[in-house]
Amino acid sequence: MNASGSAKKRIKARIYREYVNITFTYEKKWEQSDDCINDEITCIHLNELPVILKYLCEKVLCDIENEVKNADILNAANAILDAILSQKTYIASSCTLSSVKSDSKQNDTFTAFPDILMSLNDKTCRKAELKTPFVAVDYKITGKLLIFDNEKENLSKIWKSTRTYVVTQQGEGRMKYKKINNRFKLMNPVLQIAVYMIWSVAIAGILLAYPRAVWFEIENNENEDVFNIKVYPLLKMNSFADGMVEIVCILKCASKLEPNKKMFI
Repeated sequence: MNASGSAKKRIKARIYREYVNITFTYEKKWEQSDDCINDEITCIHLNELPVILKYLCEKVLCDIENEVKNADILNAANAILDAILSQKTYIASSCTLSSVKSDSKQNDTFTAFPDILMSLNDKTCRKAELKTPFVAVDYKITGKLLIFDNEKENLSKIWKSTRTYVVTQQGEGRMKYKKINNRFKLMNPVLQIAVYMIWSVAIAGILLAYPRAVWFEIENNENEDVFNIKVYPLLKMNSFADGMVEIVCILKCASKLEPNKKMFI
């Protein structure tokens, strides 16, 4: 059965776990390709960028609402990305994925709303949705990503479990045990960002919960029954500046990846 079709028919804007093959990895992809170390910022950006970043940094420091401040973090990273690439990136906020609908007439207007889609062009389709986004971003409150602060072996075991999984950790000379409910802690956020990537054709996805973030990469989906997705290590940002470096590297890396194949017209 086509994975996107089954998700559309039976669980609206979600996808069954068996239709995604999740791989947890240690590597940071941009460290192997491009970490922005040789990028230069020139011309008008030299004057504008410090002002923009100072303003957004102050907003982040003063904002006590954990989820909303993620927008300021992403806007700051996007300003740096524009300067590095010397071109404009286009952002769609709370963008509806109009083709993600239930077959039920009662829920016919149900749609998925990723917080942000980003693209290098302004081409749109359907209800003014970006046609070829390179990344889908969803904002979370800080605590929602704590589950990702585990070894990849533990994350794999948690992912494969169906109910509660016990994680063992070494601490203070003895083993510590921690019970984790997979359904709410790991499975839900992974499947949420996965479906945003699949339907929007974005090759990358980010769960952003400043000062933490997790990013995902979906492989070219030649096999429409299973979607292979890599989950990269949890990013812990020690400061606004540290966060900018990490997120800009992700965005730049994602902007170079080709969009995935559309699962619908």
